[in-house]
This record gives sequence, structure tokens and C-alpha cells, in this order.
Amino acid sequence: MALAGARRGTKGKLRAAAREWAFARAGRSDPQLPTKIDSDLVAQWAELGVTVEADDDDEAIAVWRINWQSVMAFLRCETQWRAVSVAVGEGSRLIWLGIDYASAKPVFARRNRTDERRLFDDICVMEHAALEAMGEIDE
Repeated sequence: MALAGARRGTKGKLRAAAREWAFARAGRSDPQLPTKIDSDLVAQWAELGVTVEADDDDEAIAVWRINWQSVMAFLRCETQWRAVSVAVGEGSRLIWLGIDYASAKPVFARRNRTDERRLFDDICVMEHAALEAMGEIDE
């Protein structure tokens, strides 16, 4: 993740960072993002007689400077997620419930004592986006 500008806007950057975390944690790519053209795809298109250029863009998502503390606190809460295992057919799977706030409070309380409420609100936004992404992964 790259640090970007210092303006406060919508929570879109926080949601994007949380989605990126959830899909990366599952070893998958976010289907909402456009497909990156790598050297393998360039070679496949070349076999068809089509010339395309590889994407050289950095895959890091931009995080606004004002959101950096929130993103870092969210990442530190990674071990505080709660899930339940449910039987599905002949196997089982995890259903993610969310962050255990009682366990995570010390993590984000130490990050920014002057604006703890905003930090908590940002983590809630990111948690919701991550839960949505985890639901997409399980489908």
C-alpha cells in the first residue's frame, strides 16, 4: 500500500484497502478490479496474432495520509477476527463474524489516543468491507 495525499474524503479508500486485504489473505484477486495484463497474457494474445502491452502499473493501492493510522490499526487487528465453523454438505467452512472489539481495543487505542473514536469508526468501515469481500470469496 502506498501513502497518498492528505485530504479527508469518503471512506472509499478504506473500503478498497480492506477488500485488498481480504482477497490477498485468501490468495485471490478482487473480481471487481480490472484484470492486469502480465507477460503470460501478452504471450497468449501474441499466439493469436494480437499485440497488447503489459500493465507496468504498481499493484499497490493508494491510501490517503489521513487514513494511514486507520489502515495500520486495521492490519494490526488481523489476529482478532472471529469466525465459526459450520457443516456444509460433507465438509465444513468458516463464516467470518468480524473483529472481536474487546480484544482489538488495545490495538487501536494505542495507535491514536487523540482521535480514538474516528479510528474506531474507520476500522468498522474497513471491517464491513472485508466481511463483504470474504462473503464473495466463499460464494
